[in-house]
Amino acid sequence: MSDQLSNCKITINSVVSIATLYSSVRHCHLTEDIRKTISIKQAEVKDMNLSDDDEAAGSWEGKTETLRQLEEELKGVKVSQKLLNELLPKSQEEAVAKAAGNLSPSTIVTFSG
Repeated sequence: MSDQLSNCKITINSVVSIATLYSSVRHCHLTEDIRKTISIKQAEVKDMNLSDDDEAAGSWEGKTETLRQLEEELKGVKVSQKLLNELLPKSQEEAVAKAAGNLSPSTIVTFSG
């Protein structure tokens, strides 16, 4: 019986490890997408060559609008990051539950007296 319990423990640990790995990979892909978006936006800002020189009013207004848009996008990225951080534990729980559901109940414990 000790061997059966040990096998069950190993199986459960394996399922949890696989589920955690699966969730981590998914989270890593999302994080990488966010990093790429931030890098693209950062490159766009550098290409704009924002300066404090006295320039034409239209150009200054354009830069102000661009800055406003970037601030809005930053807010969106922060909200997305918060949401992803909230979803990560839930997806891990779902992955564990799904992996546990895929196991066939092959272990039978019997007691003899």
